[in-house]
Amino acid sequence: MGRFADALSRIDDALQAGDARAAFSTLRPWLAFPPRVDDADWPAALDALRRVGREIVGDAFVEMVNAARESDDVQALYDLGYELIEQELPDLAATFLARAVRKRPDLPGLLSELVTALERDGRHGEACRRLLGAPDLLAKAFPLRYLLAWNTALRGDLAGARTRIATLGDPANGEEAEMRARLEAVLQRAEGLRGFAPLDGDDLRGWHFVLHGACLLRLSPHGFKEGMRGRYAYTQDSELRCREAVERVRVTLRAMGVAPARVLSLPDRDSAILGEAAARVLDVPRVAWSSETSGEPGLIVAYDLGAVLPDTLAELRPHRPGQVLWEHASRWVGDRPVAADLVTYVYQYNVTPWAEHVVVDRATGGAIRTHADDSPPDVIAARIAELALGDNDLLDRTVLVDFARACLNVRVDGEPGAGALREVGLRARQVTGGPVQSSRFL
Repeated sequence: MGRFADALSRIDDALQAGDARAAFSTLRPWLAFPPRVDDADWPAALDALRRVGREIVGDAFVEMVNAARESDDVQALYDLGYELIEQELPDLAATFLARAVRKRPDLPGLLSELVTALERDGRHGEACRRLLGAPDLLAKAFPLRYLLAWNTALRGDLAGARTRIATLGDPANGEEAEMRARLEAVLQRAEGLRGFAPLDGDDLRGWHFVLHGACLLRLSPHGFKEGMRGRYAYTQDSELRCREAVERVRVTLRAMGVAPARVLSLPDRDSAILGEAAARVLDVPRVAWSSETSGEPGLIVAYDLGAVLPDTLAELRPHRPGQVLWEHASRWVGDRPVAADLVTYVYQYNVTPWAEHVVVDRATGGAIRTHADDSPPDVIAARIAELALGDNDLLDRTVLVDFARACLNVRVDGEPGAGALREVGLRARQVTGGPVQSSRFL
């Protein structure tokens, strides 16, 4: 089995040492799309995935791997691929789904699931290639024609996407109509930013707005040209960054002519802290989000929508008059049903300011862990609100304000293109992919 035998040996050693994460890190590059294992190594690779999966995910996942290993049939491969997408492992999912498509290239639903995995892995060119390689299915299936146009846009080829949208045909139902409207909204927002934003492979703020109608308030300065392009890989948030974020929200909304009458903070503790801090800085009352208050105008504050319950996310989907949804820390590596109107920063791994932190011991130079802060939310919020910002904390204020003002001119079907200004319709879904590619970390 050549080099894969060496990998298996390292996987075995890691499992024996009780380090399933290290074992998975060794296995993943071999099974990630396009896989490095050949058919001869395939059973051994799946056996390794079964053993690693048992330690990390559990028995239900092991049963799926066993079914795919023993039968290698389309249904078993599809089930495993679908589960890997749910586990936010689209690179592995694409490998199993591509194997299933190879066996049954005539199934549009199967090809659609493969394209979904490729899309979430940022492989928009490969997604288009797979779709173009199935002309008979494209001719029959509106969803596949939509996926081709959508991934063309996510490649950054807006002219190509405009051409593709003309080939979609008439939607047969509400779901297909929503697909078309989603793509048309992206193209209209891009057109609205023409001449202002470059919308190139480095323009994370511009593309975040085009894809979601959302203003990205803070770009990471770390590793921009090394692959992150404004995203954070691992970051420990701070109370000062939260205070700075409230200021970014304030200047952005002012540039858009929006003055929230109140703060509506979502129910989790992190959002309650940030919501109370925002209310103090903006000098408006804070109201707890509930089914009774969900229709009130104001700034809806979410520390991280990834921690919000599905029922609450569903309540946040519609735009309502006078409401702006602000998410402070947004995890970019997973799709989500709701994109916020304002986002402070995007990350892969984030630690809240009041959680346990790893810091440098000034005396020894070594790493130590601080204790989590269990103070009442209003105590932490008061500290945040009282922090003073220095001259270096908002060096890009002018750039941010200019971008917010440019968004004022963007329209989608006659309505504001910026989510912060919309009063009708549904918020966009948050998507992982796009023309601004980024490094990812295991």
